[in-house]
Amino acid sequence: LCYVLRLMAYGWLGTLGNPWVVLPVELLHGFTFGAWWAAGTAFCAEVAGEEVAATALSIFQALHFSVGFGIGIVSGGFLFKKYSGGGLFWLWSAVTAAG
Repeated sequence: LCYVLRLMAYGWLGTLGNPWVVLPVELLHGFTFGAWWAAGTAFCAEVAGEEVAATALSIFQALHFSVGFGIGIVSGGFLFKKYSGGGLFWLWSAVTAAG
């Protein structure tokens, strides 16, 4: 829910005209990313076992920071061109809420 609200707020930012409004929205990033990262690392450590936990966490980080960013940049670029910045964030908030 917090992530959906964050994406919706980013969609509204362009209509508000005040760039300082982004600062409270960024507080939501701390909660959403922190919770997601803690859950992901705990899951990797639990599934992989103690012998290969470091390797599993390295793969998790590599997938997030390289593959995930790459897919996000390419797909986000196409959607930004088609729907604009606000539309892109509204679309992702709907996808996140649905899934």
